[in-house]
Amino acid sequence: IAKIDGAKFKRPVVPGDQLVITSEIIKDRGAMILITCKAEVEGKPVAEAKIWAHVSSSMPVSKGAKVSS
Repeated sequence: IAKIDGAKFKRPVVPGDQLVITSEIIKDRGAMILITCKAEVEGKPVAEAKIWAHVSSSMPVSKGAKVSS
């Protein structure tokens, strides 16, 4: 991780909550990518941030890729 922008924590997550984290690559500048990340509990936002990350040449990445956990 190179930089975190606009990190907002909207409400606490407590034991027993099911946290759903989604992320999407919105910019690809070769060795650097910008990812938007959102966290939700029961469909309600609890956190969000934009993260700049350095990407290894051995890690394939494509703009618009979405990941959810």
